[in-house]
Amino acid sequence: MYRDGKKDGEGTLNFADGSIYTGNFVNNEISGTGKYIWPDGKTYDGEWKANKMHGRGEIIWSDGKRYEGFFMNDMRHGEGRF
Repeated sequence: MYRDGKKDGEGTLNFADGSIYTGNFVNNEISGTGKYIWPDGKTYDGEWKANKMHGRGEIIWSDGKRYEGFFMNDMRHGEGRF
């Protein structure tokens, strides 16, 4: 959904590298909750802020490794389980 020419609300964004994001947008940025899938199959499902993994979420690598916990500015931060 677009508002005033900017992505705002729920939607899906397909990137040139094959990545896909489905979730919330606020003022043209990935913010709120959503799922990001990289071309290699890695996924992140959780909270976002200003286009970065930020808050509670779960990341699963293509080899099956998993981290569930908190993120800040795209990095694991605080409590979590690997």
